[in-house]
Amino acid sequence: MLSRFFLLELINADFDPNFHKKNDCPALKICNEGEVLLKTLDEEKLKNHFRHSVIGCPPSGAEVIPGLGSGNTPDKCCRAREICYQTCGMTVARCDKEYNDCQDKFCSKDANPGMCAFSAGMAGPMAPSGLNECEYFAQEQDLRCDCVPKGKLEEHLIKSLELFYSQDPIIQKEKLTEEGDDGRLLLSDDAKDKILEKWQTKPADLFYTLTMKYVKNSAFVGNREKPIDSKMEEMLKRMQEENKREADERKQHREEEEEDPEERMEL
Repeated sequence: MLSRFFLLELINADFDPNFHKKNDCPALKICNEGEVLLKTLDEEKLKNHFRHSVIGCPPSGAEVIPGLGSGNTPDKCCRAREICYQTCGMTVARCDKEYNDCQDKFCSKDANPGMCAFSAGMAGPMAPSGLNECEYFAQEQDLRCDCVPKGKLEEHLIKSLELFYSQDPIIQKEKLTEEGDDGRLLLSDDAKDKILEKWQTKPADLFYTLTMKYVKNSAFVGNREKPIDSKMEEMLKRMQEENKREADERKQHREEEEEDPEERMEL
């Protein structure tokens, strides 16, 4: 049974009616005019920030409070949203919209769609502790991306794609069929032409699509520690204290109302 305190917290919480994610983040101004934000080739950044790192859906009310929700969370949608935030050139608005569409589709198939959406909406933030999600998006775009002059876009795009494929030996062998003078495996000229024809004007879509294709491959997408949602933890702590207080009051009330056994015998 949910405490009166927790119900009041839910009523007063600032939730979207459909329990959608929506961050009104300020527009990023990372690159200058004539530049494009692309996946980094910087050696220092590549050490820790080329492969994606996700947590999936953070804990929701359904997981920590029995009976609150259906218990089903759209983990694939959560992972896609994190990857989207980490993809160079994406926008927060687009990432959130795609997540919301994914959540709606997922919950529409649940036995209790309303509670499924509620549980998803109750989930904590995906950003590391100390950052809000707008700050997290800006951080990831800075750590994982470089501003590239439009005149060098084609060359940079192909190099970053070759580096992407080289993360997995099997996929590297399948996709990179040519060998350079330095022995490095490369895309064939035919493959380059096809990629540039389709993706040159939308590099963010290219890397987002590819990462989602290989989302279950740990060479491309790893796991990171789930952040601590201090607000949720504090709410749950106060709820547990309120539940205990109410239980103690009920117990005391029953004891006070209980008749003395000897008095019942006299009756």
